[in-house]
Amino acid sequence: MPITPADRLRARATALRTLARRLQHLEALTLASRASDRTWVGPSPYACEQSLRGRRRQLLDHVDLLLSTARDLERQAIELR
Repeated sequence: MPITPADRLRARATALRTLARRLQHLEALTLASRASDRTWVGPSPYACEQSLRGRRRQLLDHVDLLLSTARDLERQAIELR
């Protein structure tokens, strides 16, 4: 049976979900919670912690975008039936 455009969309959605799950389990997401005044680099421990929290937020925002895009692709696949 040939691969349909809907099959391709579903495969892309699956790949995006897999990537999102991998991002959700990165050790980097826990760095801010493990940071202390002994682990900082830069002008102040507070600035380091804030930078780590900002990077964590960015990663999680990308996870949300990947999952949202996966849902959109699956909706498109359903419409192609």
